Amino acid sequence: MFLITLSETVRVILILLFFFLIIPMIFMKSSDRELPFLDRFFFMFICSILFMILSVHILVLLKLFDVISICVFIVLAIIVLIKFDKNREMGISKLLSKLYLFYDAMDTKNYREAFFNNVKRSSINVFKRNSERLRKWLKTPIFSLTVFVVLILSVSVRMFHSIVHYAYPHLDMYLHLKWIKAIMSNNLYLDNKIYPKAMHSVIALISKITFSDSYWILRYFGPFCAVLLVIAIYFLAFKITGNKYLSVLAMAIYGLTVNNNILPSVVFRQTATMPQEFGMLFIVLGFAFLIEYIKTLSIRNLFSFEACLLIGLMSHSFSGAFLIFWTAVTVIFSLIFRKFKLKAAVKLVGISAAVVAVSFLPLVLGMLLGKVFHETSLEMVTDVTGIKILELSYKKYIYSLLFPDSFIMYILIFGCIGLLITLIFKRLRYQITDINIYTTLLAITSILYIAYNIPNLIDAEKLPELLKKERTGPFLSLLLPITAAIFIFYAIDRLLLIFKSINQAVRNNIKGFVSTSTIIAFIAFSLVTGSYSLNTYYKHVEYDQAAEAYIKIKSEFTKNTNGTGNWYVVATDPQLAQITGYGWYEEGYNFAQDYTKEQVMDPDFKFPFPVNNIFIFVEKKPIIYNKSITLEFGEKK
Repeated sequence: MFLITLSETVRVILILLFFFLIIPMIFMKSSDRELPFLDRFFFMFICSILFMILSVHILVLLKLFDVISICVFIVLAIIVLIKFDKNREMGISKLLSKLYLFYDAMDTKNYREAFFNNVKRSSINVFKRNSERLRKWLKTPIFSLTVFVVLILSVSVRMFHSIVHYAYPHLDMYLHLKWIKAIMSNNLYLDNKIYPKAMHSVIALISKITFSDSYWILRYFGPFCAVLLVIAIYFLAFKITGNKYLSVLAMAIYGLTVNNNILPSVVFRQTATMPQEFGMLFIVLGFAFLIEYIKTLSIRNLFSFEACLLIGLMSHSFSGAFLIFWTAVTVIFSLIFRKFKLKAAVKLVGISAAVVAVSFLPLVLGMLLGKVFHETSLEMVTDVTGIKILELSYKKYIYSLLFPDSFIMYILIFGCIGLLITLIFKRLRYQITDINIYTTLLAITSILYIAYNIPNLIDAEKLPELLKKERTGPFLSLLLPITAAIFIFYAIDRLLLIFKSINQAVRNNIKGFVSTSTIIAFIAFSLVTGSYSLNTYYKHVEYDQAAEAYIKIKSEFTKNTNGTGNWYVVATDPQLAQITGYGWYEEGYNFAQDYTKEQVMDPDFKFPFPVNNIFIFVEKKPIIYNKSITLEFGEKK
C-alpha cells in the first residue's frame, strides 16, 4: 500500500508540474524571457488555467468531453497560436523547428551536424541563464537559505495531511469529487444543480487526459494551489513595494501562520481542495497584474487581470466579489491621484463588465435549461434576513477594533498608522512614487478589518455568509501580511537613519542583514509559539482505513478494459464519490433493508449485480455518532 501511495503521489505532483510549469514554458515567447521569472510563470499559468476551463465547458456542453476531442481541441489551439506567432518567438514554434531538425538529422550528415550544433547552443544558453541566477542567489546565501526554509515550511504545512492521510480533510471534497466525475461524463449540472465549476473543470481535464483517478488529483490539487498562493503573496508584495526582503517577510507571515487567532487565514482549508481557496489564488494574481496595468497600461497585464477576474468568478462567487471590490477601490484612488487616465479606467471597467457577463453564461444556460442553484450556495448569497444589532454592542465593536486579541492584528493597526504617516510625509525610502497603490492597500485592508469585526456588532448567526469571520478572515489575510510587513520595514528604515554617516553600500548591507534577521526571527517566533503546526484542523467524515480500502480494491479488482470494476461496495456516503465510475455501490442501511439473512441463505438466491466480489465497510464506531456499535444495537428494529 505504501508503494501505491508513493507512486501515485509522485505521479500526481509530476502531472501538476507538467501542466502548470513545463507546458506554460513551452508556449512562452522569446521576448518574454526578459521579464522576471514569476511574471512569466504566473502569466502562462493563468493562460493554461483559462484555456482548460473554457475548453472543458465548451466540450461538456457539446457532449464531446473525451480524450480524442480534447486532443483535437488542443491541436487546433496550437495551430491557431502558431499561425499568429509570425515572428516565431513562441517556444512551441521553436520546439517544432527542433523536431524538424531532428527529423532531417535522420537523413544526412550535414543535417545531423546542424541539429547537434543547435542542441549545443540551446544547452549553453540555458546553462548561462541559470548560472547567472545561481550567482545572484549565492551573493546573499543567508537570505537565499531563509527563503528556501520559508517555502519548505509553507509546503509542508499544506501538503502534510494529503501525504499522511488517505481520507480528505474536508467533507465538501467528496461532493466536489462527484461533480468532477460528472463533468468527465459530460454532465455540467449534476442532479440539475447549478454551481461554478472552474476548479472542477481543471481537475476533470487533467484526470481525463492523463487517465488518472480523480481521487488522487483532488487530494493534491488544493495543497499545490495553496503553495502557489503563498508564492503569489510574495509576488503581490513585490509589485506593491519593490522590496524583496519585505515581500519574503509577508510571504513568511502568510505561509507559516497556521493559528487562526494570530492570522485568520483558515489554513486548514488550504490543506483541502476548495473552490474558494482556488479562487483566492487568482484574486491575489489579478490584483498584482492590475497594479502593473495601472503602472504600464500594458495589454499583457490587462489580459492577465481580466483572465484572473473570469477564473475567480467561475470558481467561487465570493472570490469574484472580493476582486471586483478591490478593483473598484484601486481604480477610484488611481483616478484621485491622477495615476490613471479616465479613458483607461473606462476601458478597464468596460472590459471587466464584459468578462463578468461571460462568467455568468454557464449559470444563465443552466437556468434556461430548467436547472436550479445548489441550495447551500444560494443560501450563502441570499440569506440576509433577520439581521439583528446586538444590545449595547457598539462599545464592544469599537473596543474589538482598537484592542484585538491577536499579535498580528496589532501589527495591522500600527501598520495602517505607519502607512498613513508614510503617505502624508512621503518618506518611505524604498518606493513611494505609487502613492495610489499604498492608499488602495490601506483602504482595502482597513475596510476588510472593519468587516471582519462585524460579528462583534451583529449576531453572527444572523449574518449573511459573506460577512462571517470564517469568510472575511481568509480574504483579509491575503493583504494583512503585506500591510504588517510594510510597518515593520518602515520601523527598520527609521531606525537605520542612525547610520547616515556611513556610505550607501555599507548601509545597504546593514539593511539587508537586519531585514534577513527580521525574517529569521519571525520563523523562530512561528516555530516556538506554535503558530506554525503541521496538525491543522481536520473535519473527520471518513476513516483513513476506509479510503485505503477503496484504493486497494480499485488497484486489485479493476481489471476489465472499460475500467468498471468487478466489485460491489457497501459503505457510507464518502465511498460513493470515490467508487463512482469504477465499481458498484450501495449505502449500508439500504443494503441491510434490501437483503435479509433468510433471503441470501436461499440456494437459489442470485445477487442482482454482475460482480464476483462484494466488500462491506463496517464502522465499529461511526464518526458522526462517536460511539461503538454493538451486535444488540444492530439487531434493533
